[in-house]
Order: sequence, then C-alpha cells, then structure tokens
Amino acid sequence: MTYFILSMGCQMNTSDSERIATILENMGYTKSASENEADFIVLNTCSVRESAENRMYGKMRMYREFKKQNPHLKVLITGCIPGSQGEAFRKKVPDADFVVNIQNISKIPEIVGLAKSNTIATPLTLKEQNDEYFNVPPTYNSRFRAYVPISIGCNKFCTYCIVPKARGREKSRNSNNIIAECELLVQNGYKELTLLGQNVNSYGNDNNEELSFPELLERIADIPGEFWVRYTSSHPHDMSDALIELMGRHPKIPPYVHLPVQSGSDAVLKRMNRHYTIAHYLERMRKVRATISNAMISTDIVVGFCGETEADFQKTLDVCREVEYDMIYSGIYSPRKGTYAAEHYKDDVPHEEKKRRDRTLNELIGNISNQHNKKMIGKEVTVLPEKIHKGMLQGKTDTFKTMQIGGEGVSDNLIGSFVRARVTDADTWGMSGVLAV
Repeated sequence: MTYFILSMGCQMNTSDSERIATILENMGYTKSASENEADFIVLNTCSVRESAENRMYGKMRMYREFKKQNPHLKVLITGCIPGSQGEAFRKKVPDADFVVNIQNISKIPEIVGLAKSNTIATPLTLKEQNDEYFNVPPTYNSRFRAYVPISIGCNKFCTYCIVPKARGREKSRNSNNIIAECELLVQNGYKELTLLGQNVNSYGNDNNEELSFPELLERIADIPGEFWVRYTSSHPHDMSDALIELMGRHPKIPPYVHLPVQSGSDAVLKRMNRHYTIAHYLERMRKVRATISNAMISTDIVVGFCGETEADFQKTLDVCREVEYDMIYSGIYSPRKGTYAAEHYKDDVPHEEKKRRDRTLNELIGNISNQHNKKMIGKEVTVLPEKIHKGMLQGKTDTFKTMQIGGEGVSDNLIGSFVRARVTDADTWGMSGVLAV
C-alpha cells in the first residue's frame, strides 16, 4: 500500500508532512511517486488564504474520481483548515475518510484503525496542546536541508489570521530536544537548518525554565560543523537587540531577516491587532542595517485590509522605500471565517483596487530588488545548490537570493554542498554566475 502527501501553505506545513510521512511508513505504507497511484492520500491544508482552501476542495473533487478507479483509496485531511473550522468542516468534505487536527497527527494510526468502512472518523478535540506532536520524528524530504520546529501555536491574535484557532496557543518545544535534533542533522551532513515557529522570537515565553530564542539560536549555531541556521517567522514586537546583535556576529547565521510589517499605517496595524507601531518597526530595521553587514530584508504585506485608504497604502509604499526590501510576500486581503476581522470589520476595499495596489507594491519592490542584485555583479557569494536546472546549478545565497551557476565545473556532485560563485549577471528575480576559481 502506498501513500502520497500534498502540502499546502507554509514551511510549518512542510514540516508537519515530514512527521506524517514517518507515521504512515511505520504503518507499513511506502511513498508513491504520484497521487493518482496512491492508496492513501493526505491533504495537509492551509487556511490563510481563500485560494488555498478552494484548491483543497478542487483536489477533493479529483479524489472522488480516483476512488472510482481505486476502491481501496483513503483520503485524510489535516492541517490548518480542520482546526479552524471544527465539526462544521466535516460536512463539507463527505468524500474524506478521515479528518484530523494537526496537533493530533500522532493519533493517525488509532483513528485509521478505528474508522469503519465508508465513514469519517470524528476528529479529536484538543483542549490543550501537548508534546505528542514533537515526539513524532520527521522523514526529511531533503538530504541537506531540514526544517526544525521549535514551537507550535500562536498567541498574537492578529484580527485577519486564523492560525491561533487552527493551531492553538503557543507552546515551546524542549530546547534540549531541539539541540539534539540539530546536532544529529549536522553529524549527518545537513548544511541548512531552518528553525520554525509561528513566532520564533517569543520562544520560551511560555516556560520560565527555557532558553530565550537568541540563546537557543546561538547554542545551535555553536554546534561544530559547516552549516547555516535560519529561522522563520518573526514578529516585530518581539524582535530583540540580542537577536540582531547575534546575527551581526555569528558566521553561521546568514544575514537574511524576514520581518513582516503587514502595513505601513499605524491605523491599519491597530485594526490588525499587530502590537507595534511603524516607528517601532523602522527602529528595528535601522538596528538591523547598522548591525548586520550586507543584510537582505524581506517582509509580508496584506494589501487592501478593511478600512485601508489610499493614504494608508501610500504609507506602506513609504515604508518599503525606506527599508528597501529585496523581497515581499504580498497577499490581497480576503475575509477568513472565524477571524475577528471577518466578524467585526467591513471588507470595504474593492477587489480591483486591491489588485491595483498589489501591482503597484510589487513593481516598487521589483525595482529595488533589481538595483540591489545588479550591485552584486563582479562579487563572490556563497551558494548552497539544490538542483540542476537547464544545465545550471540553482540554489540560494546566504542572503536567500536565487543564484544560477553555469560554466566549467558544474555537476550534480555539487548539490547540497557550499560553493563559491562569482556573479556575472543579475535581474529582479536573482543572479547568475560561474564557479569562483
């Protein structure tokens, strides 16, 4: 019997799926090359955007047809949607055999074993998160890059976000277990570790006996070996001087900072319940620029949030010009059922206006990124190649820029190992070059 896992959404979902793979393989399943050949399909869903939820329903229609060809096929839905919508969700997916809250993935063997034919297993209700999630070891998708979750849940309650409802309250993983996992990964030759949490900066706040996030990050970066350690995602309210100063001095922590601003307007930030002002955010960014040499900065921005005026949007553009982001992850606001904004605010920015603002924002960042990338021509950078694409090595620099490397010396043998490359060309989306001699 074979399994196939489709992950939608963020890196946390990818990490979830690596743990689900371990569970299924322990149950005797082997990984299928494609979903249409699998006997057990897992949809690891995302509820952040409406488009992701619509994609999930589209997949379920496809799997209904698959079941006609394979009567043994079972479909399990997990991820953020079941947790955010609760019991009502089960009625929307009659073709799903199992629905499981993401915190309860360790219970999958029990749920699958107890379920009767042609019924949907009742999802377990988790009143308080426990450590069972962290006790499931992952089956890593890569031999040189690994995601390491350090916390689950979130306590920020942004008014547009469903994550606290989907994943529960914030809980920090035991630091000794995190460090032990990272030590084993480095011993096994992994070159890039990414620490995951909905808000990594608040790691340890729920347990006075735990390390702070900068302390945890430094302990991991001090592990002997050649590797990078990254992290995501951060919240500006909790971005400390200690973290910025650590990044400025430790060679294993790349100079890449992703700090979501979401809006450049204090009025919009207040409606979003973001817990900081633009003055505070810009002070953090100036500290980053002054402390971390050659820092590359990216951000998240919600376009067209409830009540966002043209003046509010212009303030967002002003912040982008001052910070000079190299990259943004922008999203057009859509109400998500169960969030405070959907229930208490009016979605009053027309969709076409949201699209216009999104285009304007991305054009601005595209121009800034293009200028930054072209300044790199002639310089040498460190790259971690991840694949061969059209005869060229492709990977990320320490600043998380996409780099393609061609010419003499390029081979599959370099995938998963650090290389030095000289930049010969650049555009908005990345850089290209040759191996440094």
